[in-house]
Amino acid sequence: MKNTLLEAKEELDSFLEKKVQRTNMTLWRVENGEKYKEANILFFRAFVRQVQTFLRSQAFEQMVKNPAFIENSKHIWTEADSNHVKRTVDLHIQPLKKFIEEGSIYNYFIYLAEVGGQSFIDNARKRTMKAAKIPAAASTSAIFVLKNPMYQRILGRKANLLITSVDNTTKQWLSNQIISGKAEGVATAEIVKTIQTKIPETFKYRADMIVRTETSNIVNQMENQTAQNNDATDKEWQVAGENVCDICDGNEGDVIGMDASFPSGDDLPPAHPNCKCYITYTVPPYIDFSNPKWTGQ
Repeated sequence: MKNTLLEAKEELDSFLEKKVQRTNMTLWRVENGEKYKEANILFFRAFVRQVQTFLRSQAFEQMVKNPAFIENSKHIWTEADSNHVKRTVDLHIQPLKKFIEEGSIYNYFIYLAEVGGQSFIDNARKRTMKAAKIPAAASTSAIFVLKNPMYQRILGRKANLLITSVDNTTKQWLSNQIISGKAEGVATAEIVKTIQTKIPETFKYRADMIVRTETSNIVNQMENQTAQNNDATDKEWQVAGENVCDICDGNEGDVIGMDASFPSGDDLPPAHPNCKCYITYTVPPYIDFSNPKWTGQ
């Protein structure tokens, strides 16, 4: 009976260890935190205001006065009409940066960078102490605070680039909604109503995908930078998440140099949107992670 209970405990411990290993705990904590939710809400509200503002704009009112938009007319929708819609949306929809506070996104990026740096220090400390058979309680990790002006500027540029790079997708989505409706002979008022109905689900998904992907990007990049600045020698891809894709599965298992790329061609996760994988690093035994070489200074 005793052996049976012991074996059951060992099996349970093994199962729980594997489950934890397949969970990116750093990302899990971020995605379940308030700052992540706030960033999601910022993008969602900005997208909604951007589209709503266009639908109430004078440019939209002028566009729908075109004969192609008048109900009960004999006009047949043409490619020229579609191009007119695309031009109007492209020229008159206001950029997302008018509706979102860039400083708030920058501050979120700084937070993510500090999470990534701290994650490397904490995990490297645990592994080195375990390898040396030193109790984890024997020391505490150093605190990572990103004060380096160069990395701060890089994150500022990243925030600006992200905000300005998503407009084309919004323009394309909005144009397609209008064009497909008119091509099917739907009344303008019904098209607007359909767009309003689709806005919540469409932009909730977009906001979540953008924030989730950028979160993984910045956490992994700063974790890697902290590893390099603390003399890490190798890296290993660890798959995480419930449904591991073939791309990430093919990256797992190889221990490669810090400057090398994994089989997918990626240097780091994420390999695709919503990727939850992470990297473990090989560090020299002489690094004391209660007082490492670099902690963001």
